[in-house]
Amino acid sequence: MKVDKREITYKFKSTTYRHHVVYLCDGEKKILLSPFNLFLKDRASSSLETSARYAGNLCRFLNFILERYQGDHDNFWRNASNEDLREWQQTQVRERDLIKNTKPSDKTISDNAALIHDVYDWLKLNNFPISMYLTTKDWRFNFKSESLLKHVRSQLSGRSVDHSSISAGFSRNGDRNKNDFTIMSLTDREMLLGAYKDPVYSACFMLALGTGMREEGICKMPYLGNGENFHIRPYPEILAEIGDKKTFEYSVIEKRKKRTVLVNLKAWEAVCHIYLPHYFIRRKLLQKKYPDINPDSVFFINRLGHPVTPKMISSMTYVAKQDLKDFPWSFHSARSWYATQYMINNLSKNQLKAQFYNAAVEDGLRKQLGHSDIKTTYMHYIKMALVVSALLDGSIGEKTWKDLEETADSVIINSKQNTFDFST
Repeated sequence: MKVDKREITYKFKSTTYRHHVVYLCDGEKKILLSPFNLFLKDRASSSLETSARYAGNLCRFLNFILERYQGDHDNFWRNASNEDLREWQQTQVRERDLIKNTKPSDKTISDNAALIHDVYDWLKLNNFPISMYLTTKDWRFNFKSESLLKHVRSQLSGRSVDHSSISAGFSRNGDRNKNDFTIMSLTDREMLLGAYKDPVYSACFMLALGTGMREEGICKMPYLGNGENFHIRPYPEILAEIGDKKTFEYSVIEKRKKRTVLVNLKAWEAVCHIYLPHYFIRRKLLQKKYPDINPDSVFFINRLGHPVTPKMISSMTYVAKQDLKDFPWSFHSARSWYATQYMINNLSKNQLKAQFYNAAVEDGLRKQLGHSDIKTTYMHYIKMALVVSALLDGSIGEKTWKDLEETADSVIINSKQNTFDFST
C-alpha cells in the first residue's frame, strides 16, 4: 500500500476548482482520503503550486504513518501521534546526514512538520477523530541539539568520567587518550561494589544500577512504603503485593521534582540479600537516636544507626576509590550505566548503528532518569550504547545480578571480621 497524489479539476456551485488530491493505493484499488482532500480544497485550491507542495508533504508523512499502522488500513492516519510527527522529522535528519547532504534543510523539515500539525488541527476543528494532541509542543524536534551531528567523537568523550564520557578508547591518530574512558564493565562494578567498608553502601550502589536513581532518591527508599509506595516491602515479601511483575513502581522526589521510577525486581532481590541481615540491628539504633523518625520510612542505615544521606554516599565512595587506586568511576556512574543498558535492551543493533529515534524509548528513559532534555536522555546515551554494545558485556540479565550478589557477599564477610561500638 502507498499514498499518492494527483491533480484534478472540477466544478462545484458554478466555481471551477483545480487542486491535488491524495489517495491510498491498495493493489488495484484507489481509496480517496477524503478528510485530507477537503483540507486541500479549503486551504490550497487557489494555487496549484501550493496544492502540489501541500499534497506532496502529506504523502510523505502519511506513507511514514502507513508503515507503522498498516493493520488499520483505511483509518491508519487517525493513529498519528505527536511522537510520530517528531520521529518523522528525526528520520529525515538521519537520512540526510547519513549521505552527508544539506537538503532538506532543518528549516524545511521543521516547516513541513508545522504544516502537518496545521492539517491535523484543521481535522480536529472539523470534527474528524484524531489521536494527535495539539495543545503541547512534544511534536517539535530539537534540531539545535540533534541535527547534523558531525562531531561524534567530542560527544562520546570528554574530561569528566563522572558525567559518563566515553569513547572507543583511541584518539584520532590511533593513540590511546588518557582522558577517554569506556563505560563501567562488570569487573568495574564488582570492584566498586566490593570496596565499600559498609554493606549498606554496596546495597545503595546495587539499587542505583537497577534504577538509574540519584543518590537523593536512593536514600529515600523506605523499609515499608505508604501512600503511593504502599506496595514496597523487602524481598520476598514484596512478591505478595506485586505478583509476577519484573519491576515495581517507586514514587520519589529528586531535585524537588516528583516522579515514578521502575525498580528492577532482581536488583531489589540482590539489595535485600546483601543488606537485609544488617537492617534490623541498625533499625534499633536508629530508633534510639532518632525517636521522631518513623523507622519504616528508612531502609538504608549505616552501622552507627544514622540514615544514609547523599553526602555519606559520596564520602564513602571516595574512601572506596582510594583503596582501588586510580579507579575512574563514581557512584553517579551507575546512573549512566543504567541509561546505556536501557538503550541496549530496548533498541536493536541496527537501530543503535543508525542512531534511530524511538519516542517510546526516549519517553521511558527520560521519565526514569528525571530529565527534561531529549539530548541528555537519548542522543547522548544512544552513542554510549553503540560503543558499549560493540566493546563490552551486553544486556544485563539474572546471572549478572547473581554475580554482583556474590561480590557483595565478600563485603558482608569482611564486615563480620571487624568489631564496632554500636553504642556510639
